[in-house]
Amino acid sequence: MPESLTPLVLAAALIGLGVSLALFLKLERSGKPETAVRLLAIILIFELLAAPNEAGQPVGLFRVPVGVDLRPGDFIIPVAVLARILARPLPHWIGVPAMLWASFYAWYSVAVVTGIAWGNPMSDVIFQSRSIVSLAGAMFVAAGVDASKIFAPESIARFGRFFGWIAVVIAVAHLTLTPLSLNVPVFAVKQLGILGGDARTVLPVLGMFTLAAEVLNQRRRPSVLIPGAAVFMTPFVAVQAGPYLAALTLVLLVVGFSLTSTWRRRVGLKALDIAIVGSALVTLGAASIFLSGGQSPAVVAQFEDAVLSDSQQTTTNERYQLWDEAVEKFYESPVWGYGVGVKGTIERSWPQPSGKATFHNIIFDISMRSGGAGVLLFLGSLVATVVAALLVWFRCRNDTVAVMSLACMLGMTAILSRGGVSSMLEASRMSLAVGLLSGLILSGWRYMKVDEARQERLEGSQSGLRLPEEGPFEYANS
Repeated sequence: MPESLTPLVLAAALIGLGVSLALFLKLERSGKPETAVRLLAIILIFELLAAPNEAGQPVGLFRVPVGVDLRPGDFIIPVAVLARILARPLPHWIGVPAMLWASFYAWYSVAVVTGIAWGNPMSDVIFQSRSIVSLAGAMFVAAGVDASKIFAPESIARFGRFFGWIAVVIAVAHLTLTPLSLNVPVFAVKQLGILGGDARTVLPVLGMFTLAAEVLNQRRRPSVLIPGAAVFMTPFVAVQAGPYLAALTLVLLVVGFSLTSTWRRRVGLKALDIAIVGSALVTLGAASIFLSGGQSPAVVAQFEDAVLSDSQQTTTNERYQLWDEAVEKFYESPVWGYGVGVKGTIERSWPQPSGKATFHNIIFDISMRSGGAGVLLFLGSLVATVVAALLVWFRCRNDTVAVMSLACMLGMTAILSRGGVSSMLEASRMSLAVGLLSGLILSGWRYMKVDEARQERLEGSQSGLRLPEEGPFEYANS
């Protein structure tokens, strides 16, 4: 799309912001904040499928240039946060995980000032800050909903079935057709019909939610189970190691928890379920062989290229360069780091020029920007969130909330595992996904705490004890 259409895109974005604010305010004031979270999830999945590559998109709603390129989530998340603040009072109590996340965000804000003081390019400072805003905002919005409503199994099953079938169609197109580019004013798209790396990281998590919701529904509908199982295979439709790592992490975690007694008590998977899932995977493998003309299956060839190719070895060596530089720099400024906007240097053989890049590891990126203190706060926040999810999994009386909270934790961990080999903090879609999942974990944890407090009051009233009407875990807006 020509750059001259940028004012048209900005006007469309402003109109969209006004409509979005009115919609989110209506949802908050009508007592339906969970619908706002579902809308954020729809926006996320739609963008992943419609705009496969975050970088290189033409000017349009998927890339709005305002000094720095912004994405739909960069506009919608602040609007959703503003609507929440205007429509509902803030909670008068927050738990340890939320306090740790708030401390990390505050420290990262200090790192923005540090980056400016170090003289880091302002464009890099803004670029490396925007996804943290999406992460924090999505977490704030998702944490304030009623977990028993947002985790309604039938709604999740419908969501997964709809987007799952679309993803399956795009995956087939990815392997067989030429991608399209739409130069439509405002709605410009590049490489339509391709599953990008971000989509192939998030879609297996969607598949896990879809299958879990169908099991909790006590139903076994092939129209839900087949797309839910098929999207687990989407990492194998293209050459990129990061989605493979996330999918492998997810599978290992699911298998590990499926061996526990709590799983057997909460989740009722039967032989028929396993047979349907296995049939879907075998069918996809057979289709891959057919599409490859009887040669090595397409998904196998893709995997070999992603893990064993010369290009992958080159990128791996470049990552080692960046990581070695990060270790050296850390010892020079272990507490404060070098501020937001810092980058490492990649030395290449002549005649290729050297280049600047983020450190392609979420821990190294945070340590370079906010020092050891930022890393400790980030890791502490993650550990507290995982512990909260595990407590809900083991203790919550509501099986649906327990299972979905665990699913959120597994999905969050799988997506973040990709951060071991990529710069997750610059991927706004990944930040939005992690923010939603971690916020929903906090929502489930709050639900369990409120339920336990109410149960204690009930038991106290039955024993004749006088207890306060509101437990310490009640929210002012509950």
